[in-house]
Amino acid sequence: MASSLPEVLAEDILVRLPVESLLRFKCVCKMWHKIIKSPDFIREHCKHRNKVHKILVYDRNNPPDPITLISKDGVLENPPPDERVRGMTYVLGSVYGLFLLKKVVDGNFSLSLWNPALREVRHLPDPTFEVQPYTTNPQIPLIGKFGIGLDPITNDYKVVWFLYFSDDDNIPRIYATVYSCSRDSWRMLQLNDRYKSHICARRFRQPLGTGYLNGTYYWLVLGAWKCSIVSFDFRNEEFGEIEGPNAGRPFDHHHLVMILLDDDSIALMTNVRVCAFEYEIWVMVQPGLWNKLFALKCFTYTPSMKSWFPSTVIYVTRRSHLVSYNVRTGKSRHLGFHHPGLNNGVWNETVCSVHIYKESLVTIRRELQLN
Repeated sequence: MASSLPEVLAEDILVRLPVESLLRFKCVCKMWHKIIKSPDFIREHCKHRNKVHKILVYDRNNPPDPITLISKDGVLENPPPDERVRGMTYVLGSVYGLFLLKKVVDGNFSLSLWNPALREVRHLPDPTFEVQPYTTNPQIPLIGKFGIGLDPITNDYKVVWFLYFSDDDNIPRIYATVYSCSRDSWRMLQLNDRYKSHICARRFRQPLGTGYLNGTYYWLVLGAWKCSIVSFDFRNEEFGEIEGPNAGRPFDHHHLVMILLDDDSIALMTNVRVCAFEYEIWVMVQPGLWNKLFALKCFTYTPSMKSWFPSTVIYVTRRSHLVSYNVRTGKSRHLGFHHPGLNNGVWNETVCSVHIYKESLVTIRRELQLN
């Protein structure tokens, strides 16, 4: 009988299983239920399953079945539809199996957290941004950027959201707030004055794949002659900045520059010859110190990069087929998914977005604490 297994042995067996099996096995006996619900077990299960992933494709123009999962063997799955997820215009993630969803209605953002494995959705309350007194011109764009991550000290999952724009007098403005799952509320942040002019003046990009690493979220900012990394530490809820490689080289919008996380390191991929699709990957050795890992020429036709996991880029071909390419071995693999929406849209917000999905037991239901 299952209950006769020693608890240590039971944990060693259960931690290797997928979430779907664990949800069933909670009913086997009280000991297994206690193990599977334990925060320590949930953390160990996340670590153990870290290298087991699927690719999640979200098609916002297909309300009946917006989600397709692609296994490492190329098997396509369409999970049961969830009405709470339909209509979302943007998916950001994932961090320990959690995704951040954005919906835009009449120019206003609404955010939700989503755990597909547990079929849980948490709609976040609206934060208060005091931006109206500073701009009355509807032509002035309010640009919002987001990050999701775990505070490793408190085990609290958080969302950071900031707006930046230039007001009627062309004065840069930036406002930031952070949401705490444990408090179920937002807190406005006090920003250093240099960010108010520095960030607004440059092009801001979300990471390719997830931007979360070891308690911190990272974005790339591009200027006419420089690129740098802006970070947000979920532990102390503070922003920081790291200088990018080759400060004297023109990293502008004519170069395809992307931030990505590779084997627990921060890296940048830059297109050095646009027509030839030749790239360099730079890895940060320590803050402000970068090494060029390698240069590569990986495509023979125009690609559109969609996501990244260690050493592998996922891209879509001109004929809208999804392909993975290992930048170290030079091997590519067709993933068996085709959709014209993969090539439609703007940076990071195409009709079909592509994400690396690692399932987890992390619950986001309001009545339960995450820690």
